[in-house]
Amino acid sequence: MSATPRPARAIAAPLSPALEFASEALSRIGEQVIFLRVGDVVVVTFGVLAGIGTLLAFSWMSVLWVGQGLTSRHLLGIGAGGGVLTLVGSWFAALLLDHRLLLARPLEALRRPAFVSWGGIAGALLAIAIGAAWSHFDLLLLLDGFARGAPLGHAIGRIGCLTYGCCFGRETRGRLAITYTHPQSKAVRVGLLLGVRLHPAPLYEAILDLALFSTLNAVAMLGAPQGLPTALCLIGYGLGRFGIEFSRDNRGRMLMRGLALNQLISLALVAAGAIALLPVFALAPATPPIAWAAVREATAPLSVAVLAASVLIGAGFALQRGRVGSW
Repeated sequence: MSATPRPARAIAAPLSPALEFASEALSRIGEQVIFLRVGDVVVVTFGVLAGIGTLLAFSWMSVLWVGQGLTSRHLLGIGAGGGVLTLVGSWFAALLLDHRLLLARPLEALRRPAFVSWGGIAGALLAIAIGAAWSHFDLLLLLDGFARGAPLGHAIGRIGCLTYGCCFGRETRGRLAITYTHPQSKAVRVGLLLGVRLHPAPLYEAILDLALFSTLNAVAMLGAPQGLPTALCLIGYGLGRFGIEFSRDNRGRMLMRGLALNQLISLALVAAGAIALLPVFALAPATPPIAWAAVREATAPLSVAVLAASVLIGAGFALQRGRVGSW
């Protein structure tokens, strides 16, 4: 005798209290704008989490690269260069995005601690390209290591976005939402969205990043050819980010046919990843295994490189002066 199916309403009903609890938890996270204040120096929680994300992500990248033959000296160079170029690229992209403010009030624009993730990613990739030319190490292996590690750090950074109130979502009537009430949250001081229920867009992206991190490492460990993790990362992140942007507040950033700038960049990533798939399968050799003995021998320089990059990025994103949103 078959069981009678439960009505959809009866199945969905128990989820509501859980979603309300999650919304309350998200809103409490949104109150954690400031991690620490020492005199005139403000340490924002976003920067602390960015540093932790860098620590975890670059640790895994370093294990992969050193285990596949990168020397400790070159790892230190890539770590230091990557930290600087990530910060500079992120800040420079923010200046370009808000170029009207830069032209109208340049001093205010230059003193504003604004960052854009696309610029940070571009800066990190530039450091990898320079590192490949300098070390004569396989560029595909460096890119694959970045693709396998960066999503983990990016996921933690997106939780940092929830605390800072940046990258905020559109207004929603759904059960899952984040509400900002801290006066120094960016959603309040810039978006003027005090007490409004918003899509927790950074949370959606953190979930996407964690799914990518798990999938890309599983694919690589199953014997994928070199370059496949990078191509799949471009496609997966591009498609996911394109969809997530519909939940973001993109006022002032719509370009064509109802699409935002971030969505056009996302489509470009998908196209680049798709174009790369054919030569990857046709020409790329198999990914070499990790030489764990080499990793153990390089523990000291590996630790120095990871800590240096983490402190640099964490401090660069965390330290502000006087008030949140100002240097």
